[in-house]
Amino acid sequence: MINFLKIINLVGLQADSKRWPAIFDPLITGVVYLGENGTGDPRIFLALGKWEDSITILLNRVQDRQLYVGGFESVITKKPVGGQITLKDAYAKGYIFWPKKGQKWQGKTLPADYFPSAHDEQDALGGVNLAIAYFRSWKKGNSTAWPSQDEGRNFLSMYRQAVSIFL
Repeated sequence: MINFLKIINLVGLQADSKRWPAIFDPLITGVVYLGENGTGDPRIFLALGKWEDSITILLNRVQDRQLYVGGFESVITKKPVGGQITLKDAYAKGYIFWPKKGQKWQGKTLPADYFPSAHDEQDALGGVNLAIAYFRSWKKGNSTAWPSQDEGRNFLSMYRQAVSIFL
């Protein structure tokens, strides 16, 4: 008889890099070989007993790396999360953009004199800085890596959605 593990890992926790801290041993039930989402390359992922374990481990790792607005990412970039890029450079790289005057955006036609407020720009810059810190620290492990324009914009979109829900 084949005995299948109950596989619950909602956040893509991988097991093929280095040993996880021993505090997580009671949560880990095994490993699973799967294709990675982005590349399809075979990777080893943790199997966990329940969905809450995914969130417990993720929050611990985010807190440990201080990978949040106002944090100091100390593992890869060794910079404040808010110090990854300037507003001018975020515009130049296309991470921050605003629709053209008179265009429809989010279901509304913008007035001809539309321009983002300083608050809108600072909020967007916070999201972009978090995106870059995440990309460098968590996704690439390289302090000089840059997300593509689409990756930066997609992360900023998720950041804005989260802000609208949680703040």
